[in-house]
Amino acid sequence: MKRIKNILYLSAGSHGSPGVLQELRDFRDFKIVGVDIKDISHAQYLFDKYYQVPKYDDPNYVKVISEIFRNELIDICVFGSTREMIQLQENGIPCLMSNPDTLKITVDKFKTYSMFPEYAPDFIPICKGDDIYESAKKLGYPEKELCFKPQIGSGGRGFRVIAGKDYDKTNDVFFSKDTSKITLEELDTLEFPPLLLMEKLEGKNYHVDILANKGKIVKLVISYRIEEIMGLGYCLNTTTEKSEYVEIANNIVSKLQLNYNCFFQMMGDKLLEVGGRAAGSVPIGQDMIGGAIKLYEGGSPNTEVDQLTFLRYWKPLFILR
Repeated sequence: MKRIKNILYLSAGSHGSPGVLQELRDFRDFKIVGVDIKDISHAQYLFDKYYQVPKYDDPNYVKVISEIFRNELIDICVFGSTREMIQLQENGIPCLMSNPDTLKITVDKFKTYSMFPEYAPDFIPICKGDDIYESAKKLGYPEKELCFKPQIGSGGRGFRVIAGKDYDKTNDVFFSKDTSKITLEELDTLEFPPLLLMEKLEGKNYHVDILANKGKIVKLVISYRIEEIMGLGYCLNTTTEKSEYVEIANNIVSKLQLNYNCFFQMMGDKLLEVGGRAAGSVPIGQDMIGGAIKLYEGGSPNTEVDQLTFLRYWKPLFILR
């Protein structure tokens, strides 16, 4: 049986890395090397070793990661962005994630929604030069509130709500922390990538974290977000309601042949997103990361799910100089 000893943690400077790092430490005495594009990061002081690396779209990125992988005797990469994990796997670097063909679907919202139309919100793909006003009208605007997101997105970037007729821009800019609204007229003046113009979903934001083995669910944790900051769940409650999500999960995992950690989000019983990786808000304390490692090694993960509230909080790190 293969056994993981040394881990390369990608995006080690992310908000969620300290919690995941602690879960890995509690699971086993790994050597955990962190990498990030930041020159100053908490990862420099929390991980066994830290490297500043180029961004994943830099021509030298794969070469730099390959050298670290070789020099540090790394067994597996964890917790990178989907697109960098695709790139690394296609260059022969093992990652604790689904295969690249699956990931290319999950990173493309148009492909994801097209594969699961029974769960998808109402949407229309738009490109620069299209009649966005006509597309908005077809979706029910202005009576119906709309939003848009990039067809191929990255961590919540590019999401905006289409401002309605009662939009007060002065109040939005100067008195609100949420400045995610934009008018159709403003959008029309921009050079934008392919987008999905879609209905704005309402209701509880449910997160379904999954541990999968070759297209079959091994463990499933359903939670809902009580508080969200910058797209991350800062307060989540696990729940036994929404049992219908189990059937949805089986369909998604089987059809995409997902592996190890993965997730999907629902709002108002419509699909927000499918992720072929561990989510940034992966529920710490549920053995989801350790379970993925056990699967990779050929073992059997703990399948029990604890009912708990997960709170993410800021904690300063003081460095004496």
